[in-house]
Amino acid sequence: MPRFECFDALRTLAATCGGVRDGERSLIVTDTAADPDVVSALASVLRTLGASVVVTESAPADLPGDDPPLAVSAAMLQADVIFELTSVFIGSCQARRDACAAGARYLTVPGLGWSTLRPGGPFAVDFAALGEHAQRLGERFEAASEFHLTGAAGTDLRGSFSGRRGRPLWGMAAEPGGYAAPPDIEVGASPVEGSTSGRVVVDGSLLFLGPDQLQSPVELRFEGGRLVDIGGRDGWRLQDALERSGDERMWEIAEVSIGLNPRSRPGGSALEIEGSSVARTWRSATTSRTAAATTPARTSTAFCSQVSWRSTECRSTLDRDRPVSRRGPRARGCSRPDVCRRASPCLARASACK
Repeated sequence: MPRFECFDALRTLAATCGGVRDGERSLIVTDTAADPDVVSALASVLRTLGASVVVTESAPADLPGDDPPLAVSAAMLQADVIFELTSVFIGSCQARRDACAAGARYLTVPGLGWSTLRPGGPFAVDFAALGEHAQRLGERFEAASEFHLTGAAGTDLRGSFSGRRGRPLWGMAAEPGGYAAPPDIEVGASPVEGSTSGRVVVDGSLLFLGPDQLQSPVELRFEGGRLVDIGGRDGWRLQDALERSGDERMWEIAEVSIGLNPRSRPGGSALEIEGSSVARTWRSATTSRTAAATTPARTSTAFCSQVSWRSTECRSTLDRDRPVSRRGPRARGCSRPDVCRRASPCLARASACK
């Protein structure tokens, strides 16, 4: 049954995060294990905004990041804005990349349920303001040469960010080709290959690989940038997914990130967990080294709560007033040159880029 008190959050997802406008072609990509009531409710909200709506449904992906069926991939190329409401994350697949390259805006919201759409929940934040904060912190990541993650449960992980770009996400994809994962707001970076070693104690979730909340911790050990040991009662879930991928690169650590959404909480949907302001995540994935960035094709994510963060030129006590560098051309008529990095969406709402 639809929960009408949650429709404000769905409208935020469509209008604020997705930038849906009258006359646009919207596509909802879902699967047979997703909540059909949430899918139907979002479709209704999109229609009230004047968008046409097409819904495609298929079987759930076998592994996170798998491509959908060809018919779904073809439909994605015809949409102005795409909402991924699947039970398993597919937002790193080639079909999504092709759709974004063709100009579609893509919002991945796998596992979305009514609890994440609750009044006062993670969609009740100022995404644009938090986006400015995420971009400032992304600059700090870029300035960092090393990182060090520690936690009360035993996490102690070190590695290098030297020469790597910060990767801020703040839940908005209002410009052509934009990609977002609301309500996830986070910033991360790809460690230098072979540099990461140490121990991670996962006391939150192995996203899309079982229950949202682990009953007991899973311990991961990294050496030379690779996952070399998995312990704990539920560790088999991750072991099985990595082995089924058939790709040795899946054992490499691909990203370390921190969550920034103050209204997210553990126990919600996958993207709420990942964007929680107490979240620290690592990802293992196949990678592309173009421009020293990590592009996951298949992704496994572990969520750890209550982990502290330290790195060279990047501290857990964040300086919100630190100026952002002004690299790259700014948008015409830009009213906020202090935050402009040609990000998507443009925080100043400027019409075009030089």
